[in-house]
Amino acid sequence: MEVDCVCLQETHILEEDVPLWAYEWGGELHASFGSSSSCGTVILLSARQAGCATRVETDHEGRLVCILFKYPQGNIAICNVYAPNRPSARRDFFNTLPSFVPGSAPCVMVGDFNCVPDSGLDRLGTSVSASPDAGITELDRFTSAHLLADVWRHMHPCSTVYTWVRPNGEDASRIDRVYAPVSFTFSGCETLSCPLSDHDTVVARFVLPSIFPIGRGLWKLNCRILGEAEFRQGFETRYKGWQTLKPAFASTSQWWDEVKLRIKRYAIQYCVTRARRRREKFSKLCAEVKFGDPSAVIALQTYLDEKYHGARVRARVEAVEAEERPSLRFYQSVSSSAGDRRVPSVRATDGTVVSDPHGIVRVYKEYYSSLFTRGNVDLSAQADLLRGISKTVPHDVNDILGGEITTVELWKALSKMKNGKSPGSDGLPREFYRTFWAIIGPDIRAVFEDAFQNGLLNQSQRLGMITLLPKSGDPLDPRNKRPITLLNVDYKLLAKALCNRLALAMPHLVGDLQTCAVKGHCIQQNLWLMRDLTDFVIERDLPCALVSLDQQKAFDMVDRGFLMNVLETFQLHPFS
Repeated sequence: MEVDCVCLQETHILEEDVPLWAYEWGGELHASFGSSSSCGTVILLSARQAGCATRVETDHEGRLVCILFKYPQGNIAICNVYAPNRPSARRDFFNTLPSFVPGSAPCVMVGDFNCVPDSGLDRLGTSVSASPDAGITELDRFTSAHLLADVWRHMHPCSTVYTWVRPNGEDASRIDRVYAPVSFTFSGCETLSCPLSDHDTVVARFVLPSIFPIGRGLWKLNCRILGEAEFRQGFETRYKGWQTLKPAFASTSQWWDEVKLRIKRYAIQYCVTRARRRREKFSKLCAEVKFGDPSAVIALQTYLDEKYHGARVRARVEAVEAEERPSLRFYQSVSSSAGDRRVPSVRATDGTVVSDPHGIVRVYKEYYSSLFTRGNVDLSAQADLLRGISKTVPHDVNDILGGEITTVELWKALSKMKNGKSPGSDGLPREFYRTFWAIIGPDIRAVFEDAFQNGLLNQSQRLGMITLLPKSGDPLDPRNKRPITLLNVDYKLLAKALCNRLALAMPHLVGDLQTCAVKGHCIQQNLWLMRDLTDFVIERDLPCALVSLDQQKAFDMVDRGFLMNVLETFQLHPFS
């Protein structure tokens, strides 16, 4: 049998055994060493695949070895595991899998899992363990997150086979399995008797697909440079020059879009120069440390701490233990974090699994086009509903709603926004606007004033970058991805300022029983009302019906036209 990769478990391999093993195999060997009496996992690559393993991860107990395998169309992670027998240790082991498997590539996971997914089909007899399949929940969580299928079960949905049988024949189970991405094309999977082991061999054959290329990503301003006087002074000097270019543009809005591009170019140029200086500084510090300079040791530690901070930001780490130090795996996880958001496959409306990039885009386009398209609206019923609105706002509040936007309002809105949030397509975060508000604030106000006069925001303010966050449920179902639109901060700044204005009108428009969107109202008031109502109907022996309504995709299906009709019915002044 000709194979490309062999995964072995419980080999008892030691480090000194590697030369002999490699010689007898004739190909490439990667191992996690156990002891001469337990554990030891090995991945063997055929001679024609030698050199394809670009990265190797192992644990310290001989239970896991994972390689990043490079082939012409992309990379895949091959992970070989030998799960513990003890239930609690097995759970803990499966919970550690994400830290070893790179999220930037599809994963093939092979091994002895010491538990089965379906005790009815995959187990015979009764195990001596009180929890024979403990850890299967943790394993399922991992396989679901990586969109992995049990290859043998995928190809034999109702068949029974066992890969391990107790010598007396009373107990057996299918604890040895191969998991591969559902996007792969499976051409076969079978079990073969292995006379040198009490486990059978599982042989799986599949075709590696062309991997969807990951783009360069979006640029984001490095907020650390905002604290550097050199960058701030350079920006302020350049910005004054950019302000003189306004007459060359048809509108202030167009000028601002061009300025944002120039800000990006300047920041990138500055960071390139900064990075070169830091590399030179690092080399110099390393040389000084070698010569025994104690002050260089402290300076080098400070440099490494700053590098660690940057890695934490890129990895979106919210909190780290005070004494925790960065490891190689930590820095590697930063580079693979973008891959965790890949969508390698999706299920179309006809039930087929689509894996090619253009097909995935087509399925999501069809789904969201249907979701965001306004359905049939009964305009007469809508008009009847709106005729029931009698509330209005006082004239002084209405005048505020229709007044010109002010720099003070914008600063107040900016002050209430939080740091550390993802920016939109222009890459400029809230920290940038706060740092340079004194010089850019008046221009931002003028940009918004120009938008109100023309009835249209500028191009970058109308652009949103959609990212999909996974929800619980079938990861192949488009409905189980929550679309989050990343908007530019200048757009959010205007929206926040207008929202602050509307907050003045809400108490005059929203009923007392509505506990949302009005400052001072609390959702617990509804709970108290339900409690009192329940006591009342029980005490009076009155008939009562409780109706709970939960609209699917409620926020995604809001009709903007209806919202504007509501505002007009309330007779609110249009914003200037």
